[in-house]
Amino acid sequence: MRYDLHDFRVFSNIAEEKNLTRGAARSYLSVPAASQRIKHLEEALGLKLLLRSPQGFELQPDEHRRSFVNDWLEEHLQPVMDKLDKRLRHFYGFDFARSGDLSIFLPVAERSNLVLAAPFLLELRNVPFRQQEQILYWCVDRLPRFSGGKHDARGNGQFLAEYAIQKYGPLRIEAVMPSQAWYLANMPVMKAAFEDRTFEIPRDADVKSDFRQIRTVRGVPLVPDNAHTRGVDGGQRHGDAAIAGCLAIAAAKGEVMEFGYRSAVTERGGLDRTDDDEARDWWNSPLGAGLRGGL
Repeated sequence: MRYDLHDFRVFSNIAEEKNLTRGAARSYLSVPAASQRIKHLEEALGLKLLLRSPQGFELQPDEHRRSFVNDWLEEHLQPVMDKLDKRLRHFYGFDFARSGDLSIFLPVAERSNLVLAAPFLLELRNVPFRQQEQILYWCVDRLPRFSGGKHDARGNGQFLAEYAIQKYGPLRIEAVMPSQAWYLANMPVMKAAFEDRTFEIPRDADVKSDFRQIRTVRGVPLVPDNAHTRGVDGGQRHGDAAIAGCLAIAAAKGEVMEFGYRSAVTERGGLDRTDDDEARDWWNSPLGAGLRGGL
């Protein structure tokens, strides 16, 4: 993907204004043109990918949503996946949100020197529940030597964590209910990884801002409930990348087993979930699920 210095100027203007519309105006561009410039820059540098679902997307038929998301993944994310080092173990952290805040999928590769490097960061804004599940499976199935993942299982995130456990096995996936004790045990580990330069994340203004939302509250490092910010796209954030990063490091630091897991219910048949979700017709996803990315 080609880009020029004007792309960086547009990105800088939006970051400084902390607003897509004002940043576009400052760059003498329309909002769609500025958004396209940012998308090209993200793709060229292999940094942050943002998937935004179109208005009313959650009301579209299942097959339309699945096809739309799959086409986006194949176009924007498959080239990144193709460049992953097949020799390295990969882990991930997933911070879930349906609307308002973001869902963030943050994979890390464990290099031979034990540095954990995130090859990309995928943000989902207003993505329907079923499409978040679709995206998670698509990504994890393509991570080389996938060895473990951790999910923020608070609220609606519990459903996706549970499905991931069923698909990839409880020895590789953990549904985390972050508590003060969990933060106290894991946030200092992430801080030490930054200080030791053994944790590398995409260089992005929004991601940097997310990590800066971590505060020490009564001796516990965490993202406070009121730590809301606005990203360069104008959308709300809540330290989402910081939570995903902490989960990813915890997944990599945990005891894991690398093996080929196949669900027992898949072997027996009958209870296995199908692509069109007919096996889950007893559950209807709430309206308003959202995606985050450059569509």
